[in-house]
Amino acid sequence: MSDIFQEVEEDVRRERYEQLWKKYGNYMVAAAIVVVMAVGGYQLWKTYDLRQREQISDRYQAAQAPSCPRTGTRATRRWRSFISPAPIWLKASAILRSLCCAS
Repeated sequence: MSDIFQEVEEDVRRERYEQLWKKYGNYMVAAAIVVVMAVGGYQLWKTYDLRQREQISDRYQAAQAPSCPRTGTRATRRWRSFISPAPIWLKASAILRSLCCAS
């Protein structure tokens, strides 16, 4: 007797899930696509940002190359060439180094 009730309950549950899927299935698929695209976009942004930071770091290291111990123009030119495309947080350091090498 309990088997009949279980089967009826399973059928009712299945029908409820089918109704929910018919009503909200498109929204669920759209939400899944949005999540996948958001994660992909975030990963692309992280890769782009990492490459930009590596390039800035390489330029910063090149600007710090020897010849700065108050020797003059070559180091100053390197620092000034680094200043223009650098982010704001590195510009202050580069300007101070440029002034240090210029004096």
